[in-house]
Amino acid sequence: MNNQKKINDFMRKYADRSVKLNWGAVKYSGADHKHNKMLADVCLVLYNNGIPFLTEFKTNFGTRPDICCPTHVKKFIEIFNTEDDKKFHKKKQEKYPEELKDEFIFVDSKKELKEKMLQLKRKIISHLLGKESFGSILYVK
Repeated sequence: MNNQKKINDFMRKYADRSVKLNWGAVKYSGADHKHNKMLADVCLVLYNNGIPFLTEFKTNFGTRPDICCPTHVKKFIEIFNTEDDKKFHKKKQEKYPEELKDEFIFVDSKKELKEKMLQLKRKIISHLLGKESFGSILYVK
């Protein structure tokens, strides 16, 4: 199945159609600076690896994951600053349909981002490697 078909099928099934979708755009929530900085860093890695993504994506079952990437190994990326995956499972995961409950990558905004945390299928070196204006340095091993 090609990427466009995966995206179309996912959106038909799970998207709240009342909200405009902006692919590849980083939307910040009311979260703190560390959370928003990590969100931008993760989106930059996804972008540089050709992985389509949405931020603040509103689902038709009432959730709003930090990042949605329908063609990736896992469909959602949640960035934690004050909570952790245990709190997430307890508070939010129950709202997701059964087939999506294990479709998460969790990123701690207090730790340095490494591309392998995002379970990328292929490795490429970011042309932004080491530029401080984008926050955490991204390492490829």
